[in-house]
Amino acid sequence: MLVTVLGRYSPYAPAGGACPGFLVQAGGVALMLDGGPGTVARLQMQIHAADLSAVLVSHLHPDHIADLHSLQYLVADQAPGRDPLPVYAPDLSSPERHWLEPTNFGKAWMRLLPLPVDEGIVFGPVRVTFARTDHPDPCWAMRITDGRRTLVYTADTGAGADLAPFARGADLLIAESTF
Repeated sequence: MLVTVLGRYSPYAPAGGACPGFLVQAGGVALMLDGGPGTVARLQMQIHAADLSAVLVSHLHPDHIADLHSLQYLVADQAPGRDPLPVYAPDLSSPERHWLEPTNFGKAWMRLLPLPVDEGIVFGPVRVTFARTDHPDPCWAMRITDGRRTLVYTADTGAGADLAPFARGADLLIAESTF
């Protein structure tokens, strides 16, 4: 499993930086976790848009999703023949989630889907499960495993969520620590 930090700053990126975003690659699967400002430019330094399997969104704050609307333009430009890119986001009725809806160019380049927080999701050899964090808006930590290595990404959380059992045994823990 290869984990690339695309961005790490919050709630805004400094000059030359990017807000939260990570690329996880394992077994031919490439997942983008969140997509804060600046992450799409950095994503292009790592992989081609055609090789991106899906995007997983922890929550709907702009510092975690602002670049995802423009991601569809990258997909349209670099991978015009691919199936729409699945973008899994919390299933809430909010302006932020509607902002993630793909723009219609005659073809949908992305497909917005509910984040499967109860059942998890499988991409080839990669399994992702979720745990609710301590955050004012619904936010989900992610546990990603390829059967050999495990990554846990907390996204935004406070001390009120006991994520220790969720993270137990992980090879790498990426913990939000802005405040």
